[in-house]
Amino acid sequence: MVPKGWEKNSLDSLFEFKNGLNTEKEQYGNGYKFVNVMDVFRNDILTESKIIGRVQVTDKQLEGYQLKYGDVLFNRTSETFDEIAIAAIYLDNAIATFGGFVIRARPKG
Repeated sequence: MVPKGWEKNSLDSLFEFKNGLNTEKEQYGNGYKFVNVMDVFRNDILTESKIIGRVQVTDKQLEGYQLKYGDVLFNRTSETFDEIAIAAIYLDNAIATFGGFVIRARPKG
């Protein structure tokens, strides 16, 4: 039931969804901050200081996978059913990217 005065919408009418970046293992450890499943699992709110991993990416990859303030990140997979679709919001303007086991939901508009 939708409360009076509320409007029912699908998530895809509110967000643009994108699966994360997959790279070669040699690219990890240096470069830009890189959000993985555990970052999302451990934090409701993500900022640069809470992201541990780093990855080297091309300018083209960065253009497609850079996080923006207000992006919502979901775990795409997990070892347990209860951990799928856990979400965190990115509340920073620092350059960061996100991994292949994470889905980015960017608000439309």
